[in-house]
Amino acid sequence: MLGHGNSCVKRRLQCWALALYVALCILWRSPPFRRDSDPGAFALPLPGRTGGQEPPEPEHENQFVIDVANELWFAADDLLTAGSFMGDEGWANRGESPATLGAVGIAMRNSAEALLFADWWTVAGELEVAGASGDFYFEEQDFLDMTQALPEEFDRWGPEEASASSSSAQVALRRLSRVMDDLAERVGNGSVAGQALRRSAENWRRCARLLAGQEADAEEQS
Repeated sequence: MLGHGNSCVKRRLQCWALALYVALCILWRSPPFRRDSDPGAFALPLPGRTGGQEPPEPEHENQFVIDVANELWFAADDLLTAGSFMGDEGWANRGESPATLGAVGIAMRNSAEALLFADWWTVAGELEVAGASGDFYFEEQDFLDMTQALPEEFDRWGPEEASASSSSAQVALRRLSRVMDDLAERVGNGSVAGQALRRSAENWRRCARLLAGQEADAEEQS
C-alpha cells in the first residue's frame, strides 16, 4: 500500500511539474507570426508536419514500433501547437484549457520518443502522466487502455501481435481523435489551432489503424 501511495504522489508531482512547464512551452512555441488578418488564411497540410518539427532518429530497427511512435509523436506535437495558439488567442478565458493540451502533448511526445529510443520502461509511465494531466478533455482510462496494448517484448512487436491485443487501445485512440475533432470545431477548423487539432486527430486514427494491423493510410471504416 505504501508503494502504491508513493507511486500516486510521484505521478501527481509529475503532473504539477508538467503544468508549470507548459507556460514555458507556450512561450517556446509562441507563433512566429501574428494573426492580425484572416485566421483562415493559414493552410497547414493534413496529416502534416508542424513547421519542420520531426521526431528524433530511432535507436532500433523495429519498423512497426517506429511507425507507431511517429504517429504518436506528430499527434502530440500538434497538441502543443494547438495549445500554444489557443493560449495566445485567449481561449483559456472562453471555457477551454490550452494548458491541458500542452501537458498532455508533452507527456505523449515523451512517450513516443521513448518508443524511438527503446526506453521501454518510460513509455507506459508517460502515458499514465498524460492520462492524469488531461482530465479537462480526456478520459484517463483511455491512456491506461493504451498502456495495456504495450507488449512484453518490444523487439518482436508487429502488426499481428498488436491487432490481437490492442482492441481497447484502438477504441481509446479513436475516442481521443473525436475529442480533438470536436475541439477543432469549437475553436474554428480554419484557424491554426483548429488545423493542428485536426492533424492530431488524424494521427490518432492512423495509429489506431496501425494497431489494428492495417496500413496507416487505409480508409477509415465506419
